[in-house]
Amino acid sequence: MRPHLEKAEQSLRSAELLLGAGDLDGAVNRAYYACYDAARGTLEAVEGVDTREIKSHAGLIRLFNLRIVKQGLMPLATGRLIGREEQLHLFADYGDGVHERAEAELAVEQEKQFVAACLSLIKIQGKETKEQ
Repeated sequence: MRPHLEKAEQSLRSAELLLGAGDLDGAVNRAYYACYDAARGTLEAVEGVDTREIKSHAGLIRLFNLRIVKQGLMPLATGRLIGREEQLHLFADYGDGVHERAEAELAVEQEKQFVAACLSLIKIQGKETKEQ
């Protein structure tokens, strides 16, 4: 599996542990990074994009939407999840934080959906190879 996808799966596991421990902000943070790393891995695997050249999170999300979602490779509703996760992550990390457990639970659940959709797309595209 590609390194970014491995990181995404690790972040997913961490988000679940943090949620279970009651760390809502930490769970939301890890949920976002699971989505972010899954998007990076998908752009690299499916589109051959060198994501090291992308200078911002917003830039990666825009490129993901252009190259993956707008091309019809992923449903729009699924593609929108990363934007929602980014906004919630910014609120959790730099704002007042997440105060509702249900909001953090939703973030973790949506993160699982997004990561699963990315992994499925890579598999469907036949791009499931190990990076050297």
